[in-house]
Amino acid sequence: HSRNAEQLPIFVAQDAGLFANHGLDVTLEEAAGAGQITPAIAGGTGDLGLSTATDLLFAVEEDLDLVFAAGTSVNTPENPRLWLYGAQGAGIVDREDLAGKRVAVPSRGSFAEIGPTILLSRADVDIDSISWVEMPFQEMNEALNQGVVDAAVAVPPFANLMERTGHAQVLDMSELGNSVIIAVLSAR
Repeated sequence: HSRNAEQLPIFVAQDAGLFANHGLDVTLEEAAGAGQITPAIAGGTGDLGLSTATDLLFAVEEDLDLVFAAGTSVNTPENPRLWLYGAQGAGIVDREDLAGKRVAVPSRGSFAEIGPTILLSRADVDIDSISWVEMPFQEMNEALNQGVVDAAVAVPPFANLMERTGHAQVLDMSELGNSVIIAVLSAR
């Protein structure tokens, strides 16, 4: 599972001893992939899990006994948290250019896929022509550089790396609304 800015508050709280100061015995564990978090929590492997809001909603829809414990990341126009970048040299300068392309996302069915799907549908882009490729955030910039994928969804700090490498921002998920919850803590 990729380390990203959405997880930072949890690691800072652990390092600063905030959990222990409140009598909480917390052990942080990484999941094999973002899509594995809600099933792991529902199955009792952990007590809380950081996932996307859509992962939690899909899990509940599948009758997994989970609840929303806390929102950890909200995407707003003033504080955008998720973007889609087109690879330098891939000819992707606008959302319409994503038709027929390979787009990297951290997990299928997550907000990283659903958000762009909504924005691309609004622009009449053929969503069915897009190949969604699952990979960790930390591998996406190199995959763009090597032509493994044509575009990738990114959060900080990976978005900053993509910009410095010369990849072009094509979508900003803050276009979806003024206050969209992206990451949540789910619990049993």
